Parts: sequence; structure tokens; C-alpha cells
Amino acid sequence: MHISAPWLAKLPPMADFEKSMLEFAVDNDESSRLGCQIKMTAELDGIVVHTPLGQH
Repeated sequence: MHISAPWLAKLPPMADFEKSMLEFAVDNDESSRLGCQIKMTAELDGIVVHTPLGQH
């Protein structure tokens, strides 16, 4: 998934595992994160994410 810029800064840095998994992702860029690795917190209430076109 792609995280909107204001929210990206609120996420913890990517672990090496997540980085290696994203190497196989289609449409991967600097806003890409694995949704399963984002732990929801009160600070992330209202987060905006976008799924790649291939996942619509």
C-alpha cells in the first residue's frame, strides 16, 4: 500500500524484513509499506492509504 506523505513520517522505520518483501512489490516507491506491518495507534487515527492499481 502507499501511505500519504503526512502519515509516512508518523510510522516507525521499516525493518529489513519489510524492505526485502517490498522488493517484490509491483508499483513500489518511497511511500510503499506493508499494511500488515503497520501497528495502529491513536496517533495514526485518520491515516490515508492507497492500494496499488493492481490490487483494486
